[in-house]
Amino acid sequence: MSVKLADLDGDHKPDLVSASLDTFTVFLNLGHGTFAPGVGYAISGNGVIGGFFDFAIGDLTADGKPEIVVLPNGADALSLFLNQGDGSFVQDVYLPTSGGPFGALVVDLNEDGRGELFVTSLSSMFVLLNEGAPFFAAPIRYADGYDAPLFAADFNGDGKPDIVFWGGVLVNTTPWPSR
Repeated sequence: MSVKLADLDGDHKPDLVSASLDTFTVFLNLGHGTFAPGVGYAISGNGVIGGFFDFAIGDLTADGKPEIVVLPNGADALSLFLNQGDGSFVQDVYLPTSGGPFGALVVDLNEDGRGELFVTSLSSMFVLLNEGAPFFAAPIRYADGYDAPLFAADFNGDGKPDIVFWGGVLVNTTPWPSR
């Protein structure tokens, strides 16, 4: 089971997202330490064995409301759940990948307000530039695969997010195209 926090409905309160086996569940924060009953979303798709490896939360549509990206077990694809603005989601847009993704991070690399998808798999580490979700450019490969968590922070003080992974830091020096 995995749990992450994010404001999914724009009320400035952290909501909970938990995921286990073939479902993730959203619990909207009502304030004062209480949460609405959970709403579950099935994780499904072509080639899914069951379960998931990881999920990431971040704004892919530049509307200030984060989407949820799920890495289903056994699929060479990411499942994208688009936020409807109220903390509910439209299910399953599939983004093909290769090598069976293990980790994902949503980070705005080109500062256009739409998060890119940085993904690790057994075969490679790559970024999918956002062309207006749910549309992404072909993967840009960086290195051999890593099955480790990813984090973003500005490590060299230039105001751009750099990517941290188990094998080191990828410093963001590339002039990414804005779409």
